[in-house]
Amino acid sequence: MKETFNYRPTIEPEKISRIIKKLHYPNVNRFIDEAVREKIEREVKNQLHTKRDRMLWEISEEIGRYKKITFLKPLPKLAREIDEKADAIMEGKVKGIPWTGPE
Repeated sequence: MKETFNYRPTIEPEKISRIIKKLHYPNVNRFIDEAVREKIEREVKNQLHTKRDRMLWEISEEIGRYKKITFLKPLPKLAREIDEKADAIMEGKVKGIPWTGPE
């Protein structure tokens, strides 16, 4: 027999039912099932990003030890300049050219 869970929503059940009908779900169980699946997938992806970030940090540390360089945060003035240029690109005021790698 499958294990079942009791679910006591913090939102009013009538409100949930109205939203589910507007979203054209056949029933509440289908909606809850999809919501739980999405949440689990999101959490798993976040863990993967954490692993990726940890690995990138370790790689940069090894490169730093090998080449005897250190990676530092930019000074506040330089960080502001970088942010201003990035904002201009994101707002479409300046055309950004994507990096395609070494030629």
